[in-house]
Amino acid sequence: ETAQKPESTGIPEMADVELGLSSTWWALSHELYSALKEPGTAGKQVAELSLRLTSGAKTELEKAERIYDFVSQKISTVDLPLGATGFHPRPIGEILSSGYATAEDKFDLFQALATTANLSASAALIGPTKKIETVVVRPTAFDHLVICVVSLANTWLDPSLEVAPFRALPAAYRGKSALFLGPVEEIHDVRSLVWTTIPKDLPFAAFQRVGVDATLAEDGKLTAKVKYTLRGDNELLLREAFHQTVKEKWKDVAALLALSDGFRGVITNATVSDPMATKEPLTVEYELKQDKLD
Repeated sequence: ETAQKPESTGIPEMADVELGLSSTWWALSHELYSALKEPGTAGKQVAELSLRLTSGAKTELEKAERIYDFVSQKISTVDLPLGATGFHPRPIGEILSSGYATAEDKFDLFQALATTANLSASAALIGPTKKIETVVVRPTAFDHLVICVVSLANTWLDPSLEVAPFRALPAAYRGKSALFLGPVEEIHDVRSLVWTTIPKDLPFAAFQRVGVDATLAEDGKLTAKVKYTLRGDNELLLREAFHQTVKEKWKDVAALLALSDGFRGVITNATVSDPMATKEPLTVEYELKQDKLD
């Protein structure tokens, strides 16, 4: 292994390290785990909020889903690069009062609420490649933080996406190696205790249904009403696209969707179910008009 001058990561004396002994992975995991610990306490506030969110939940999975929905949708994500704050989250009271959070903040808030509800959650870091442990391992090598609910058979979550259905991760994340930032207490020689792999498959069945109601006028002009009902990877992509686009421009997103499926013409109207209503499949409807083709 090699060590160089530390970059400004916010973690004291954190060296850039190349692939080496498993003790190196453990040290990196342990340092980042320590850095992500919540500064200060908001015990009563967290306990009351956790109890309110999970009251009446019949299963541990339902508790986790309610906490996830709150952290994901009620706290807006600040789109800062991972590690921009030195992997140090803000105090939970400040996160709740401001209503916005970085990915690190959201993890810390989720973990605090989950712990109060007797759920165990840890952070995991992923990078731009599937097998990041085979490249340079340093804090700056990672570009995203996801959450693993260890007590629920390693349920994976990403509340920073805001519109991702519970337990749904983008296809680009799945199957990737992740540096697990759990409460490790000693150096292990077993690589799997620090590195883990995000499951390749979605935890639910994906589908895409398309219905077309078209009429052809005598002059050759085509009018069509198209409706999509989606669950899965395409659903998440469209949820993000519509969530990030003002309603006045939803027709532009619908036009790209139509073009991708081979429907050509002018989009005259587009309606979409609430991108944040993630418990139900996403529906997209648009009207298309096409003049007579020569």
